[in-house]
Amino acid sequence: MKHLRQVKASAGSGKTYELTRCFLQRLVQSGPPLSAAASSACVLSPGGGCGWGDILAITFTNAAAAEMRDRVIRQLKSTALGHPMGGLPLSPDQAARWVDVIMRDMGALNIRTIDSLLHLIVRAAALELDLHPDFQPVFATDEVLTPYLDVLLERAWQGDETMRSLLRAVYRAMAWRENSTGFLAGEKLLNQLRGLLDDVLLGRFDDVSPPDALRKRLDEVEGRAVSQAKAFYALAVASGLNFNKNGLAAVEAIAAGLCKESKLLSKDSASDLFLKKPVVSDEVQKAYEAFSHAACSLVETAPLLRQALGLGPVLLLAQTLVQAFVHNQQQEGSLPGLLIPHMARQVLESENGVPEALCRMGARLTHFLVDEFQDTSREQWQALRPLVQEALSRGGSLTWVGDVKQSIYGWRGGEPELFDGVFDDGGLTALAPDGQRDNLPYNWRSRREIVLHNNSIFGPLARPDTAARVMAALLPGSTPPDICAQAAQGLVRAFAGTEQQCPDNAREGGLVHVETILSVDADALGEDVLDRLCALLHDDIEPCHPWADVLVLVRSNDKATLVADRLIRENIPVITENSLRLAAHPLVLQTVALLSFLDNPEDDIAFMSLVCGSIFCQHPEAAALDEEDIAGWCATSGRGPLFQRFKKRWPEIWQRLLAPFHGQSGLMTPYDMTLEWYARLDVESRFPEAETFLRRFMEVLYSAEEKGLATLPTFLEHWRAKSGEEKSTHAGNHGRSARYDHPQIQGA
Repeated sequence: MKHLRQVKASAGSGKTYELTRCFLQRLVQSGPPLSAAASSACVLSPGGGCGWGDILAITFTNAAAAEMRDRVIRQLKSTALGHPMGGLPLSPDQAARWVDVIMRDMGALNIRTIDSLLHLIVRAAALELDLHPDFQPVFATDEVLTPYLDVLLERAWQGDETMRSLLRAVYRAMAWRENSTGFLAGEKLLNQLRGLLDDVLLGRFDDVSPPDALRKRLDEVEGRAVSQAKAFYALAVASGLNFNKNGLAAVEAIAAGLCKESKLLSKDSASDLFLKKPVVSDEVQKAYEAFSHAACSLVETAPLLRQALGLGPVLLLAQTLVQAFVHNQQQEGSLPGLLIPHMARQVLESENGVPEALCRMGARLTHFLVDEFQDTSREQWQALRPLVQEALSRGGSLTWVGDVKQSIYGWRGGEPELFDGVFDDGGLTALAPDGQRDNLPYNWRSRREIVLHNNSIFGPLARPDTAARVMAALLPGSTPPDICAQAAQGLVRAFAGTEQQCPDNAREGGLVHVETILSVDADALGEDVLDRLCALLHDDIEPCHPWADVLVLVRSNDKATLVADRLIRENIPVITENSLRLAAHPLVLQTVALLSFLDNPEDDIAFMSLVCGSIFCQHPEAAALDEEDIAGWCATSGRGPLFQRFKKRWPEIWQRLLAPFHGQSGLMTPYDMTLEWYARLDVESRFPEAETFLRRFMEVLYSAEEKGLATLPTFLEHWRAKSGEEKSTHAGNHGRSARYDHPQIQGA
């Protein structure tokens, strides 16, 4: 096997199978099946061999690591039972011994995520890094750093004038920059800080210009523009030239220091600013050119400088928080996760860093197999690279598998360019010049029509002419030709070999149908697409398939809402991510309104939501409400609480449907109250389509009661804080079915 091997693996090509095969090949090459400790010499010994614990497979997720670990064991067992994997020189007896050895020492089976590897390196060097020995990584940086904001605010409250001055500058800048209004500025401040904390923590703002320098630069830009505008205006008037309306407005705006864009600021001739476009003197033309240069500089530069000045105090506050965290880092139990790759790189690139790290981990890490490499971030790769370089220097290897078409983690730093960029790393290719590029050609998962369609989309991108046209369409017209050519070459390299073949036993059939819809503008296009979707669903899908077989993919949650609303109007049942939220379901909203009213009878909004809801106003015993616009009646002004006026207006309905609950509100738990409400108003039988939501809400009520939230105020407070996280699921029995007196809600 080559020391550097890249494997392109498109969807369905058997990527995990190939990784498992590579891992087992390295396993067999490591020697006879001994325990991990016995098969590896001391990692500091240059003559030591490679043990099976020195083979590291790196996956992207814990689930992928568990799957690969399971496949390795399963394949060894299969080989032991006489069903070997192709290309694996392993007898059944050897496989059986490997199973026995690995099962006795599963912890040495080195299949882990890259995050867990880097975390292990950092934890082993916690003392040198001045970290708490039992630190826990935290994904969100603000969770670690914003508690220090409370400390700084307390210092300001206690009279620290430095902190008071900083906070005044921060809020003054926020009010000036955002035209911020209102008194609740805490969340606005946190939103400003969240956008800066990651970069400040990584030291990316250590060399920014100080506020004084920014202010000086802004004053220079503004002063020069104003001066040149006034000089040009005075010279033009003295020369007897009459400005046209737009020209005068452009010059006056700059003379007032306003960053107002205008095409007249960058004309070739000054005559375009005057009536009848007269021939102007060289002196006027030179004055215009000086004005034009200064004005364009003002328009382009001043907004950035002002934004930087506005962010300056917030940046200083973020740096103060980071300094407080670093000062307390040794005692801090949490560590921002984004620091771990940088700290791991710091450890490994220090003097004797790699040997010491390997010694602490108790393994040589000679062979690396990396899955989903296209989603590896540059920071992760830079941290991993010293280990790979050390392994290659000892005859080890790196095998990386991925597919740039499936790169979806750019939001967390994934760089698909790294997939091919390994071969551009001279430090690695010098140690392993015999690099190999492989491609898994077959799609073992999809039907033939799907494979052919994918090939028609991605295959042409590997051709230079197509790649050049694509990049010309994607990049701005002002992009230099050499940049376009370089981008096209990268596209060709990325998509080379991505066309897949179908095996002989591939399933036939499948359908991919693409339509082009043209409209006059973006809004009309959205409506036209929805019209075509509805027609397709009604005419082609509904007669042949149940709705449960249909999946509509859209680009965003907002688009999903628009599509769902349209399909509902077309009497097509839909489920969206948001439609599964308990807090958004109408019947749950009405139930919470009931509980809110019972907790505070003077809450007119809760009472109105209750009596106008379908549970209450559509009940047969509330038929009298049909004679009047109940929502309009509730909205009319009147004296006293709304429920009192309702009680006088409809006493019989109040007595039958509401009085029992109102009288028992302080004596029953929210769970029991809701249980009785649903039973009394026949909710489950009247709204069978909402059964899953209602059962899940009952589970939430029961769980809250189990946690001690057994009163209306405590449950409602809990619901307001956590309701957005609750979604409808297939509810199970939560242990109180024996208490149900009515079948409408059994199993809740």
